[in-house]
Amino acid sequence: MLFLKACLEEVKFNRLFSSSKNALIAGAGLEGSSTQMIKMLSSKGFKISTTDIALNKQVDIAWDLQCPPPSTLINSVDLLVMCSVLEHVKDLSNTHDYILSVLKQGSGILYTSVPWIWKYHRYDDDYHRFHASTMKVMFRSTKILARMWSTSPNNKFFEYEESLDFKLSKLIDGIVYLPSLMLHELRLRI
Repeated sequence: MLFLKACLEEVKFNRLFSSSKNALIAGAGLEGSSTQMIKMLSSKGFKISTTDIALNKQVDIAWDLQCPPPSTLINSVDLLVMCSVLEHVKDLSNTHDYILSVLKQGSGILYTSVPWIWKYHRYDDDYHRFHASTMKVMFRSTKILARMWSTSPNNKFFEYEESLDFKLSKLIDGIVYLPSLMLHELRLRI
């Protein structure tokens, strides 16, 4: 959330959100941080809707990202927020097209936070890890606006560089240990 909040406060991104602001938070049932995200985006003037694979008290729209979105979402979203969601989607073969279809053509923004080096964690299950090169291929009809790494548990942010994982690695008893890293990206649908 800290990365997205910082991006929304940057002057260079203000024009992207100057008109109607419809935000969709995917995976809203995943974790309690959706509540904080909703509060932050609401304070920035966004009208918020939430989605997840199944309806529950935190979810407005049921949408399995492996399937086409409901027709009411097509080309209607100014900002799609996906924090720690994509690694839980079993079959990503068409997911990128479905995700992009809900974003407004030429102005819709996709915010993703995905694990690169991270522990296994279930929410139904945990299938994937993502590097910037993976995201570039998945979302090829987008333009990257901002990208950073973060570590855990202290949420320290690092400017994006290809081999940060190796630079932050630690040698302990002759074994190289890689850091936990999340990749954060803001992308524009072109």
